[in-house]
Amino acid sequence: MKAVAQGCLRILKWALILCTVLYGGLLLVNLRDEELSPEEQALAAYRDPPVADDRNAYLALVGFDAPAGTNPIDEGARRIAEHNAAAAGDPWGRARLAKIAEGKNQTPGADRLAWAGGALKVPNAFDSRYLELASAHAPEVQRLVGVNAQLVSRYRALQKLAAFSDTAAPDILAPSFLGGSSSQIRQLLLAQSAVDAHFARSDRAMDFLSDDIEFWRRVLAGGDNVIDKMVAVDFVAGDLHVIADLLATKTFDASRYRSVLLRLTSPLTKAEADLNAVFAKEFAFNAALLGAMPVEERRVNSESRGHQVWNRLFYEPFFKPNSTLNRSARLFSLYRGLSGNSAREFLKAQDEVGRQALAMSEFRIGWIYNPMGHILVGIAAPAYQVYGARVMDLSAYVNLVRAQLEWRTRLASGSDVSELLLDAKIEARNPYTDHAFHWDPADRSLGFEAASENGKRWGTKVLILVPTSGG
Repeated sequence: MKAVAQGCLRILKWALILCTVLYGGLLLVNLRDEELSPEEQALAAYRDPPVADDRNAYLALVGFDAPAGTNPIDEGARRIAEHNAAAAGDPWGRARLAKIAEGKNQTPGADRLAWAGGALKVPNAFDSRYLELASAHAPEVQRLVGVNAQLVSRYRALQKLAAFSDTAAPDILAPSFLGGSSSQIRQLLLAQSAVDAHFARSDRAMDFLSDDIEFWRRVLAGGDNVIDKMVAVDFVAGDLHVIADLLATKTFDASRYRSVLLRLTSPLTKAEADLNAVFAKEFAFNAALLGAMPVEERRVNSESRGHQVWNRLFYEPFFKPNSTLNRSARLFSLYRGLSGNSAREFLKAQDEVGRQALAMSEFRIGWIYNPMGHILVGIAAPAYQVYGARVMDLSAYVNLVRAQLEWRTRLASGSDVSELLLDAKIEARNPYTDHAFHWDPADRSLGFEAASENGKRWGTKVLILVPTSGG
């Protein structure tokens, strides 16, 4: 029995020696941090493009519900200044979230210009037969437009602003206009445009739709925040869905609005399709969080003895801030590199970037240096593929609605469907896959296969009015 106990003690002693040697070796490997790489410094140098406040639609959206008599742009600028000051000292937002939970950090809202008149119950812009469905709500739509006249006026003024630049510090609590009253007003006015179109008030419908598509395409071109960009993608697609419904309506005089419609369905510009600035700003957001990690860990775990030991023995020695930022910069540089590819090279390049990004999240022997940093960067690595797919689907959808316009015009002039399918002058194809849009004679639709879940939700088919004597 004594021999067994001695054997166990010997095993334990050697195990402790081995663990100590391994721990010491890991400490030596992790003794120094890296210098910040040129890649990291280039990304960290990114700044929002300068835009004068009185031209900046972002500020007007943030301050959209400003009290009556207050300029929404001035209110938006005030809120952004407050946010930026608070974010500088609280990058993880814990202090601000605690105040919100206690009710101490709520922005006074009693005097805000709020949505009125009850819940907005209109169809989704992506529903099939949207014009017909929306027309059933005509009395309610008109009532809500009247009740919210000041907000409607603000939205129409907002559409005229020439530029968009998100000036908020990248932060988990950055002010967002998504889900606010501006989104409700847009949904209401989109329904009103559908009602107008259904009842042959095409001029007023086209006036709103043209202003709205041009505005959100400016947001798409100027937006460098991923949420702003994806909201713009969705809103442009929603407006185009209504245009597609109009083009499938026999009573709509497409030739009268042809020049306007060609402008609205012009292919996405490089700035509109580009995600370069988005990934630069996403890096800035991640860098702010990663840079504050050591201080944040000490602050959160300062009251726990066990956490203090964990921090001293395992977290702080094996988390290297500069190395982590450099690794994060490599990840975002991979995604930014996609912007240098043409549309038709994009899919191949995106797949390769996806493989490299996924490899960054997989455990490898190199993780013995800065293991905590590898884990943190690896968590985010595969998450960005979806954004490129959404932009890709919008680009194809713009071409699809443009082809629908061309087909309708040409078929009305006596052309045959088989001619149009072979006409190279009509961009009846997905610019990313180079696949021609699919013509289905059974339901007289033209369409493409969506790459994203959002694209599938939009519905990527448009109806073509084919004269009974046509092909």
